Amino acid sequence: MSFVPEIKGVGESSWTGNGLRFATAAEALAYAENLQGRWMGCQRGAENRRAGESPDPVSHVWIDGRLVTIAEAVMLFRGALEKK
Repeated sequence: MSFVPEIKGVGESSWTGNGLRFATAAEALAYAENLQGRWMGCQRGAENRRAGESPDPVSHVWIDGRLVTIAEAVMLFRGALEKK
């Protein structure tokens, strides 16, 4: 299971997601909040973003306000371990 960030467009009552999948609801919500700040066509506010559940595998992580693919995260983690 994974979590998909979902937001509502201006004048819309339905939720819109994308292809990103996160391991936690907190990551998906943080990404959705960031997206709201960048996308002119969406409604603002916490009530207009959510983390929906998905059966898809995790594809991304949200690290320090940055979108990172799983492959990139593995490389970063390996590099950090090698420095120890």
